[in-house]
Amino acid sequence: MGLSILELCSINTTVPKTLQTFSLEKSISFIGCAAQMYIFSAVAVSECLFLTVMAFDRFLAICHPLRYSSVMTPQMCYQLALGPCLIGFVVPFIHTSLIFRYPFCASHLVAHFFCDIPPLLHLTCAETFTIELYIFIVCMCGAVVPFILIFCSYLRILSCLSLIHSSEGRQKAFSTCGSHLMSVIIFFSTAMYVHLRLGTPFSSYRDRMTALFYCVVIPTINPLIYSLKNAEMKRALAKRNAR
Repeated sequence: MGLSILELCSINTTVPKTLQTFSLEKSISFIGCAAQMYIFSAVAVSECLFLTVMAFDRFLAICHPLRYSSVMTPQMCYQLALGPCLIGFVVPFIHTSLIFRYPFCASHLVAHFFCDIPPLLHLTCAETFTIELYIFIVCMCGAVVPFILIFCSYLRILSCLSLIHSSEGRQKAFSTCGSHLMSVIIFFSTAMYVHLRLGTPFSSYRDRMTALFYCVVIPTINPLIYSLKNAEMKRALAKRNAR
């Protein structure tokens, strides 16, 4: 549920304004651009941390099933759900406020379909090394480190799966992890590709196509993937097909 809420926030931050620029008004206000960048960055950081929490949940369920209920108490679940959101909505406030203090004297035309960090830094005529260094550190702590933790969790999960002799048990475990692993690979690879190469020249077409995956495609397909794995959804689809 938490991931679905984050995905809805992400897609509602970028898609409505993008559709509006395609059809009617092809501009965005200064405050609107800052708000869009802040909310999108906050949701992105929150999602990175939330996917890490989900990997920990799967690691605990598969590798330590007898301890799962004692560790993942309702209080712990609430803390693991709210923690990524609190961190995610605090961290982007710094780089958003710093970026929008820069003079945008090169142009006011954003070569993107939403206000993202690389195209806006491309428009500034001031030295951006400090903010780029800060964003790089944020990306390392908010994306690379979580990705490493997820990778280590899945190494342990694979190690535990090798000890399961039942094919049904292995298939159930793979089914539990498959959708999450797919989301992790697509989201982290595209997001890190864009934001860890800020110092390189901005390519509007290539970066727009890459950003399309992590801000439109993934938020659209993730709720569908996870809802199709829901038992109630499966029963509803089975009843519909039986008619």
